[in-house]
Amino acid sequence: MGDVISFPDRQRGLPDDDSSVDQIREWAKQLISTEAGGPDSVMSLVQGLLGAGPFGGFDSRGLGRRPRPKLLRKRSKRVTYVVRLDLDGAKPPIWRRLRLASDLTLDEVHEIVQVAMGWTGTHLHDFKMGPDLKDFQMMPFLTAYDIDVEGETQGIPEANVRLDQVLAEPGHRLFYEYDFGDGWDHTLKLEKVEPWAKDAPDAACVAGRRACPPEDIGGIHGYEQFLDALARRGDPDLTEWQVQLLDAMPDDFDPAFFDADDVNEALAQPDLGLDEWRPEVTTLLLNAMGTSPQLSALVEAALAETPPLLTPEQLERATERYRRLLAAVGDGLPLEDPYFPAKDVAEALVADLQLGDDPTHCVSADNPVYVAGAVLDTAKDLGLLRKVKRQYLVTTAGRKLQSDPDGLFAHIVGRLPSGSEFETDAGLICLLFAATGRDWDDVRPEAGEMLAMIGWDAADMELALARGSVRTNHLLKDLVGSDRDPEFRSLIARALLVRPR
Repeated sequence: MGDVISFPDRQRGLPDDDSSVDQIREWAKQLISTEAGGPDSVMSLVQGLLGAGPFGGFDSRGLGRRPRPKLLRKRSKRVTYVVRLDLDGAKPPIWRRLRLASDLTLDEVHEIVQVAMGWTGTHLHDFKMGPDLKDFQMMPFLTAYDIDVEGETQGIPEANVRLDQVLAEPGHRLFYEYDFGDGWDHTLKLEKVEPWAKDAPDAACVAGRRACPPEDIGGIHGYEQFLDALARRGDPDLTEWQVQLLDAMPDDFDPAFFDADDVNEALAQPDLGLDEWRPEVTTLLLNAMGTSPQLSALVEAALAETPPLLTPEQLERATERYRRLLAAVGDGLPLEDPYFPAKDVAEALVADLQLGDDPTHCVSADNPVYVAGAVLDTAKDLGLLRKVKRQYLVTTAGRKLQSDPDGLFAHIVGRLPSGSEFETDAGLICLLFAATGRDWDDVRPEAGEMLAMIGWDAADMELALARGSVRTNHLLKDLVGSDRDPEFRSLIARALLVRPR
């Protein structure tokens, strides 16, 4: 195998100075040779390489000992931080240079990173403290999702941490990850500290290079395959995956394009006052970039009042159908084929849930099999039911929440919006219209125009309109019930638009 191993000079989490790289190479040689001298010595070397405690941050008893961030001292006066934001691993580099107020909180920095890079805010994220090397064992700062949805209590909320508590001197770094599936890692490096200029914006982009990659493409590796396919469009030797990537992307996507003015226009958007509402609504407006005054007017009308607080009676009423469904499924509901229950089972379910009184619940409303199938599928999307072979079973969450209307409604809010990105947009627009008292079936043409302004092409719009109706509209009808009370329907739609707790 040989004595020498080649290490890249810039590995994630590893120092980039020559002496450190030499040390890493020496460790590698020892691990490969017999010089390590047994398991204890090997573990010691691995710990040195990773900068971790015993067993990667766990002690010998298996108890977690992840290091907590050690915050820096706040500055006494606001200053300007000139920061370079890099998308790690991108070749050619994808970066932005930003001027940021030093007292911004990390949740605000998150929003700025999203706009500056061009992400959509539809995935989770976290920040990890530097200020030097990236320590993979370091506890990330807690996001609102971690606290409100996951119930995390161990850690420091990012909303309580200022930028000057994680970056102080030029060369300090802060690490940001977006979309834990694709794993888009970013590094924010402080380049300069300058006096604060009166009337300067809290955030501004002064330079950058190259477009943000499309989302849900498989991270840096998937993006590299996409760029290769883009350069060889029409080549018969393209893989099936590359052909699918090209078909899913806009024809006018230019990986070399970047305009700082576009970023600053988005950053200059006034505070929308949407902190208490789903963050996806803000993203929807930012994606429209002022091109759809109809969408802005819809959001303003739908969210004009303070977020509703449902009474216990309203929560019981809203969740009654799903609680009865969970009771009806019980220890299992058999399916006649992989998708639908038998006719007699479906008829009993439709009668028990009073689905027959809602003729618009399903496109095949005269067929109880399809009506029952629609509500079962919606409950599966919400994580209340699961399909095992040819039967539906109640999930652990479903059993826990069956007699808890408040918890069940909070669970439903936390599972939204569901589906792909265009389904999410259509679902949000559906809820916004419902919040203003308008029915989705009556506003599809207007919704289509809004989706076009956001940037969806005709094929995606058709899928969005259809699936948005299937998912979000059916869910709303299940929660409202068959009495078609417009005021209650509007109330529930607005409650579904509240930021998850």
